[in-house]
Amino acid sequence: MPAPTTTATWPRSLMPPAPGGIDVYWENVGGAVQAAVWPRLNDFGRMVMCGMVAQYNEAPGADASGAPPGPNLGPVVRKRLRIQGFIVSDSGWQRYPRFRAEMLGWMREGRMKWREDVVEGLRAAPEAFIGLLKGANFGKLVVRVE
Repeated sequence: MPAPTTTATWPRSLMPPAPGGIDVYWENVGGAVQAAVWPRLNDFGRMVMCGMVAQYNEAPGADASGAPPGPNLGPVVRKRLRIQGFIVSDSGWQRYPRFRAEMLGWMREGRMKWREDVVEGLRAAPEAFIGLLKGANFGKLVVRVE
């Protein structure tokens, strides 16, 4: 397995797969990942906001300078970006039974590939959850309880 990517390498690692910049970004992480993507968004780019796990533990309120938390949203105007929040129950929930049936079939056929980070036992769950919020896991985090 390759060494994990660190926040110091994210901007460079975004260059090869997006040499012309980023037109659409699905935000589910926030924090350093979002900070690396933000300057790479192209004019008229779109950002779908589905989660901000890196910020779930941040205390509300201003930082030490008195500025509110979060990114500087000035580029939204300059780049004419479109940002919209997304929750699966907004529009796709009624399609879940069909999705589940198709996905299970694709999984059985080996057409879907995924990674899971499995920890054993309920006693490991708190530490695993803390690691999840710090980005220590890969793929889906699963706690196996027998």
